Amino acid sequence: KRREKKIAKRITLKPITDIQFCVHMSYSSPKGQVNLGKFDCFNFNDIVASFNSISRTYLDKETRKILSTTIRGNLSDSLRFDVLKRDDYKCVICGASSREGARLHVDHIVPVSKGGKSNSDNLQTLCERCNIGKSNKLDNKNENVIQSDNRKVCPKCNLILVIRKGKHGEFLGCSNYPRCKYTENITT
Repeated sequence: KRREKKIAKRITLKPITDIQFCVHMSYSSPKGQVNLGKFDCFNFNDIVASFNSISRTYLDKETRKILSTTIRGNLSDSLRFDVLKRDDYKCVICGASSREGARLHVDHIVPVSKGGKSNSDNLQTLCERCNIGKSNKLDNKNENVIQSDNRKVCPKCNLILVIRKGKHGEFLGCSNYPRCKYTENITT
């Protein structure tokens, strides 16, 4: 029994239950004036947590990409035409039109990357320059486009009225400013 115990003890596998990876990084500049080094150790749980975090981030990016493609795909030619017609075929920020040589785009007011949908209340006409400049930013400083059914139109040039801030408080002003200087008090 003693011999069997010795032999069994020798051949029994003893798995390593806690693995630790140690990493040593160093940098020396070409002339040797700067020498930097860092040493760190990671256990198995740290590595698993990092891997899960990276995979979750990758999954989120892929999901977001698929959703944005689907939402952008919902923008039909008919809806695009309706938005261009509503905005009088002019950029709602600078007032440029295709007659002046501007390329017009239909832009999401609340960007798709921030949860915006492809419905007429969330779409506006922008020239190529304004659309590229806006990118995926939300307009939340001096000019806030009035959204949903409360959206108002300038009676002079038929462009969208936006909220502006002046020294006497907020007011509605034409998005075609300085070409159109129409203003209106905000009624609450």
